[in-house]
Amino acid sequence: MKKNLLILYYMLVVVLIKAQDSLFLNNNNTELVKIIEILPGTTKYVFYQMNDGPQITINNNDIKKIVFKNGTTKTFVIHNYYNDTIQNAALLNKKSNDCTLFNISGDSCGNKKLYENAINIRAIRNADSNYINKTPSIVTGLVSWVCIPCGLITAISVNSSPPNSINLNVSNFDYFKNNIYKYAYIKEAHKIKRSNVWSSFAVGSIASIISIFFAGAFLVSKH
Repeated sequence: MKKNLLILYYMLVVVLIKAQDSLFLNNNNTELVKIIEILPGTTKYVFYQMNDGPQITINNNDIKKIVFKNGTTKTFVIHNYYNDTIQNAALLNKKSNDCTLFNISGDSCGNKKLYENAINIRAIRNADSNYINKTPSIVTGLVSWVCIPCGLITAISVNSSPPNSINLNVSNFDYFKNNIYKYAYIKEAHKIKRSNVWSSFAVGSIASIISIFFAGAFLVSKH
């Protein structure tokens, strides 16, 4: 009899728990409540079986999760709104300074796509003008002249890595502090490097074929 009553009691508890919302707090406490409203920064609720009781407002940063009576769960992520505001203000200030640095007009500065496009164009132009590194091209060309397969391996190996920072020949380091500019500059320099290396491979290979042809013709003439 006692066992049956105990089972009935636990069944009743389970039913009651499922009949309301469960509020899990970051201090590891759990409250049985009825959620009234969830706002961006706060949540309003009343305690279970106290629908006429006072509404309680709690900061969402204090909530770990809410399990609603229908079984769905809402998890909360802690936001530091003060730090977010400070960070956003710093980003806006940096963007404003960059617009001045790159001479970007007000309309373009306010448009993300135009802003990034203006910086990309500046980076590409500067990389085309400043990046000069003939060593990889010369090495690839000479190796290709001696041994075409070896030249191909050299070209692939050399082109697999971006230009060395020493060879970027950056003219304005203030520009380089902008990540959009830095990425576009290095990408364009790498493009130039690949183009020069493959051109040298082609020249070296042609020179090798011509050399082999004349060497063969010379040997044939000797016989």
